[in-house]
Amino acid sequence: MLIAVGAGLIATHYIGALLGWPIWLFDWLTDASDGTGSAWLNVTVRVCGQTHDALWSAWTAEFGGPPDNPEMDGGGGPGPQWLVDGVYYEHQRMSMWIEMQISYRNVENITIVNATIWTVAWADINGWRTPVGVADYIFAEDVELDAGGSEGSVSWTSDVIERSFNEHIYSDMNVPDEIDEFDDYFHVHVIVIAYEIGTGEQLTAEAGPNTPFSIHHFQKVTGDISAAVTGNVVFSSWMPVAGVTFLLTGVGIAAIALSTVLTRSRRSRRWRRRGRKR
Repeated sequence: MLIAVGAGLIATHYIGALLGWPIWLFDWLTDASDGTGSAWLNVTVRVCGQTHDALWSAWTAEFGGPPDNPEMDGGGGPGPQWLVDGVYYEHQRMSMWIEMQISYRNVENITIVNATIWTVAWADINGWRTPVGVADYIFAEDVELDAGGSEGSVSWTSDVIERSFNEHIYSDMNVPDEIDEFDDYFHVHVIVIAYEIGTGEQLTAEAGPNTPFSIHHFQKVTGDISAAVTGNVVFSSWMPVAGVTFLLTGVGIAAIALSTVLTRSRRSRRWRRRGRKR
């Protein structure tokens, strides 16, 4: 029984290192509208971004140098790893999507002309704030919705775009390898149009894109860093100690159980030998 418990705790440690859970990078709402009185269009936009982390972060993280292949996966592979706002996320990945709730009155031909998240990397170079990379993530272009009429609403959710941090930084934004840290400004731009029934007048609801809705600081990390030794790296999971505790406890219980089994086995052999002598 003790061996089974110990094996279960050891397995829990390693399974927890593989399983991921979502952590929000941003969850932002904005809205836009056009029209009044007899015909109008209103759009509520939700911009979502998540990273993922192991159930408990690995106790030791190994980091490398600049990537040979910019499109490599982030977590666990060769090449740089990144802190985001001072936090290390084990899976080194991000996912983004856009949701909309569109309400209307007396319109037809509702179309999402554009839904884009675009990012700009800004770094301090020789004392100057300098853009060092930019990327566009297009979620919709000229998408006609099956909606319209006297009054109603319709919801829409984009596909999810998922990228490793290295793909986002090197492949998409083309940030130079020599940049070790930068601020990533996230913007959204949404345009939805419709036409008033009867007059054909176009209504346009536009959100963004000038003001960033979220800013995150990326810092490259190289070398061998242990969460147990260095206090300057924060792991995103609140359970790294629990993971190691499971492992050590499991090993301890399994060792005790094995020792008990061996002791009983030796005693049994001694009693059998004594029985034969009699």
